[in-house]
Amino acid sequence: MNYKINFFLSGIVVVIVIYFSVSFSNLRDAYALNTSGYSTVLFSLNAGNQLKYGLLEKIAAIKKIKSKRKHSYAAEKDIKLSVGFLNQNGTYQLRSLNTDNWLSYYLTKKFQIKFSLLYEYSENNNTLSALRLLTEEKNNYYFSRNFFGLADISYERSPFAGFSFRTYQILGMGYRFFLNKRITLIFNGGPGFEEESRMGRNYLRGRVAKLYAGLNARLTKKVQLSQSFYTILGGGIGNTYDATTLLDIKLVKHFFLLCSYEIEYNTFVAQPFLPYNTYTSINIGYGF
Repeated sequence: MNYKINFFLSGIVVVIVIYFSVSFSNLRDAYALNTSGYSTVLFSLNAGNQLKYGLLEKIAAIKKIKSKRKHSYAAEKDIKLSVGFLNQNGTYQLRSLNTDNWLSYYLTKKFQIKFSLLYEYSENNNTLSALRLLTEEKNNYYFSRNFFGLADISYERSPFAGFSFRTYQILGMGYRFFLNKRITLIFNGGPGFEEESRMGRNYLRGRVAKLYAGLNARLTKKVQLSQSFYTILGGGIGNTYDATTLLDIKLVKHFFLLCSYEIEYNTFVAQPFLPYNTYTSINIGYGF
């Protein structure tokens, strides 16, 4: 009897052990499967986040680069130096060496400064007679892409045209018309003061007004045409009218050919000077 009871209890124990063993194995497999799935989900989420953050970082970097490019106006400089020959017709027939140079740069995003210097070594009857000097500073403040204010200062010494010296100080406004990517029209003007000393006459000073019209056209990738007209209305001092055609041809790398033709007419000059003078020049230049 005891033998049967012990055998029965042993069978129950074996069944219980087998049951819990199978249950524990199922729980372990289920836990492993769940853990694997959870890890897969986490990996997918992490990969998605990394991809998203990577794209966001690239977009931010691109925007930063564009922002830097957009606001790199302070580094925009244009420096050109040139030397060549000039022929002057008017009161005197002159052939001379000349140098025409200018510098343009942006002091701030809206404030542009331009300096120009024209210097001529002129001879008459194969002897050094006089030196012509023309220097100018132009200050432009752009209220918008088209509309700007200006403050111009110029000094000229031209003995062969009848001037010991003359200076202009002009304060005004201007407007630019962008007809297309190649052609720009510029108009400006304003009041100012003129000081001058002419050959055979006393020192003069008075109020003036300046009107300007210009055309800039890029004919090809290497050829640019500039045409300008301006007048100085001086009342009792007399008026000055000037028209200049400039052709800028890019040669190789930084070198360029500069051809210009200028006509100047003054309504009030001393004898024996003629009221008009023309200047034709051909220069070879280097741009920085």
